[in-house]
Amino acid sequence: MQRQDRSWVVTLLLLVVLAAVAWLAGGAIQTGLLLLGRTSDFASDVGALSATALFVLFLLGYVVHDYVPWPRN
Repeated sequence: MQRQDRSWVVTLLLLVVLAAVAWLAGGAIQTGLLLLGRTSDFASDVGALSATALFVLFLLGYVVHDYVPWPRN
């Protein structure tokens, strides 16, 4: 499905799903750090930074995939 075939609702839903996946990954990293014996402040900070970084990478991949023109073979 190409970008012009999608409605704005589908794009919004995709961004919500990507944010949820990033949030879950950040929570998993936080839990892993807590299980390794790190302090809760450190684990919370690293988990939040990881979730933010992953969401930014997801957005970058979305933009590159949908908006950068790729040559058709």
